[in-house]
Amino acid sequence: MSVKKIIAKCVCLLVIAGFFSGCKLNSKQLLAKRIKHMQEASGNPVTIEEIKAAINRYDSEVTEVQQKNAKIGLWYKILGTRYLDKKCMEKL
Repeated sequence: MSVKKIIAKCVCLLVIAGFFSGCKLNSKQLLAKRIKHMQEASGNPVTIEEIKAAINRYDSEVTEVQQKNAKIGLWYKILGTRYLDKKCMEKL
């Protein structure tokens, strides 16, 4: 195999790896996008009634996120208990 082919393969692999590594948003980016979306959707409330309406609009969404986080916490607790039962301390 020639040196040019090896270099070309390495460059292709690096480009593909770079493409896939930049595709996933982390949790802070997702949170920022959600906040921005909520602000854009609610406009710019000025009066007390508009502010209350904006709060009520997103109150159910906040409650839903809190419930999902509680479920995730429960699953992590179960996972941790299973690891302790099997004495898999290195995986924690």
